Amino acid sequence: MQPRELKVSDGGRLLRIVWNDGAVSEVTARALWANCRSASALRGALDGRRAHLAAPPAILHMQLVGGYAVNIVFSDGDNRGIYPWPLLADISKEEAK
Repeated sequence: MQPRELKVSDGGRLLRIVWNDGAVSEVTARALWANCRSASALRGALDGRRAHLAAPPAILHMQLVGGYAVNIVFSDGDNRGIYPWPLLADISKEEAK
């Protein structure tokens, strides 16, 4: 499944996804940030540095990566997270629970 539209709202704290089948998902920036799989995010999680944020992260910028993913830049400076469409779908399903 691929997104047809990605739109940031609520001051960067929410990502609205319209999938190619017409389904709509909303994912918080916090959920995306917590599920970042960049090397620095994984290292920070192992070291206990990613567990505590003074403020919830916000999405500052997004950029498509080929036709398979989106790169998201967060307000805490994390800019290396690439979210392939299947990962984005999994995170959105978890958020819907």
